Amino acid sequence: MKRLVLLLIFSLIINATLTGQDLLKLTVKVKSPAALNFSYDNKYMAVATNSEVHLLNAGSDTKATTISGARNVSNIVFSTDNTLMATASGDKTIKIWEIPTGKLNKTLTGHTEGVLALRFMNNDKSIVSIGEDKSVNLWNIDSSKIVYSKKDHMKAIRALDVSIDDKWIATGGADREILLRDATNGNTVKKLAGHENWIRTLAFSPDSKTLASGGDDKKIILWDIETGKQVREFPQRGWIYDIKFSNDGKYLFAALEKNSVAVYDLATGLPALKLEDFQTPVKAIAVSPAGKELATIEEFQQTVKYWNIESLNISPVFRHKDAKDKSGPLILVSNPPNIQDNRVRIYKDVIDLRGTVTDESGVRSLKVNGITTPIKDNGNFVINMPLAMGDNYVNMEVTDVNDNISLKKFVITRKSA
Repeated sequence: MKRLVLLLIFSLIINATLTGQDLLKLTVKVKSPAALNFSYDNKYMAVATNSEVHLLNAGSDTKATTISGARNVSNIVFSTDNTLMATASGDKTIKIWEIPTGKLNKTLTGHTEGVLALRFMNNDKSIVSIGEDKSVNLWNIDSSKIVYSKKDHMKAIRALDVSIDDKWIATGGADREILLRDATNGNTVKKLAGHENWIRTLAFSPDSKTLASGGDDKKIILWDIETGKQVREFPQRGWIYDIKFSNDGKYLFAALEKNSVAVYDLATGLPALKLEDFQTPVKAIAVSPAGKELATIEEFQQTVKYWNIESLNISPVFRHKDAKDKSGPLILVSNPPNIQDNRVRIYKDVIDLRGTVTDESGVRSLKVNGITTPIKDNGNFVINMPLAMGDNYVNMEVTDVNDNISLKKFVITRKSA
């Protein structure tokens, strides 16, 4: 018996050791990578070096375009319509590039020191940025002018993110507190205090209800936006360099100083995956919109690594913002069949609720009775639903990438056989 237990433990150790290596899909050689990001349509991966940006075909090592003139880039973002890419540079500028040609569209100047991070806003009509000059600037892209500039951080800023609904801007840095701002005017609405050292990274959840923060105090904290209170804390063994939500909101990815990436299941708060096949700290990560790959870069390494994360069953969520799109997704239920007058009769204690959700722009999320439900690449879904005797109410809510919502409600009445 003892021998069997020892063999099982040894087997688990071997499997745990091999897991990360088995998930390594591809290594791409890139000289001194500094920042990376996927385009929203999952078509491109942009990787910045000291002197240029490589536009790779996502998930491969083939280059679509090499963009020269983007020097000392600290952050890359794509517009939601996938036609533009913006870079934040140490030369105090923000440059906007046309995709996929790589042609320089315009240069925004106004920061007095290097630009650290930026995000597109307001259907790609604006950009918000932070710089080493401690300023938070909102830019009108058409006019290339600053709409407002805030300097309310007393110490250096390092972290920035914008909620997907464009209502909130969050910033943080050396003063150890997060300033939650009204995006329309940049004014601070709430101060979130809980970190004991520099805040390095911030990320809003896809539903814009939760903010994740990480920093040099070795803590990842989840915050409720409405109340400003801490929801959960994930202690670590080292600094947190980067955090990202999966687009379906199920997982939180964290790039760690201790040469690893941790992935947490947000429904349970438990670790779902850990990658440790790194030689140096992981300084930046990007999760593919299709939910199948994780891209990473490390300090002092000359590679970009793609990891296969299909085992997490992340629902593919693509964001193609279109202000003209006012139509909600289409919901089709194939099982149970023959739903008439929003009611159907069943003689079983469990049913596989099946169907398809589709939208021309792309489906962001599916909720059944308030619970987020995975969606396959083709839009299909399946839920194993227990049934109580009598009426069982089914409420389906589907949201597309342009925030249009479709609802479908019906009743499954369970009868005794």
